[in-house]
Amino acid sequence: MAELALKRGAKVYLHAFLDGRDTPPKSAQPSLEKLDALFAQYPNQGRITSMIGRYYAMDRDNRWDRVEQAYRLLTEGEAIRTAATAVEGLAAAYAADESDEFVKATRIGEIAKIQDGDSVVFMNFRADRARELTKAEITQEVDEAKTEVKQEINEKKNIINRKKEQKCLIYDVVFSNIFCIFVY
Repeated sequence: MAELALKRGAKVYLHAFLDGRDTPPKSAQPSLEKLDALFAQYPNQGRITSMIGRYYAMDRDNRWDRVEQAYRLLTEGEAIRTAATAVEGLAAAYAADESDEFVKATRIGEIAKIQDGDSVVFMNFRADRARELTKAEITQEVDEAKTEVKQEINEKKNIINRKKEQKCLIYDVVFSNIFCIFVY
């Protein structure tokens, strides 16, 4: 998906959600290296901008205390650690005894946060894993008692696809500027 977008001239800011549960606990490095090599073929067109473990980003049981860390990373650039490259950030996480699933919010390079006008593609094998983070980003149904995050959402967002599979709502949304991909 990232390669197709890059070939078509889109800017791609990739926020990586690391697995470590359905894959070996410390297996993200080859994927990050492959993505870095892809971005190197398209200078100034995109990069890996952040990473976080699925424990934080892929919750589906309304544990906002976890999801908030991913939400703030994506919308404010707020991170526990920063690194020059994704591989350096992953090495720091491993040195802190974090496996892929539990990698804390890590910003890679300069802040590249989701803003009004951005296009967002959230890719995952199971649709229900995107439920809580997507709901917070798209509908702003974040319990204000739990967080002070107030992300203003552009009124012109066009919801193009609403899926009710697995008894959850997932939205695909069209914006207008930057093409963002969420993967793990």
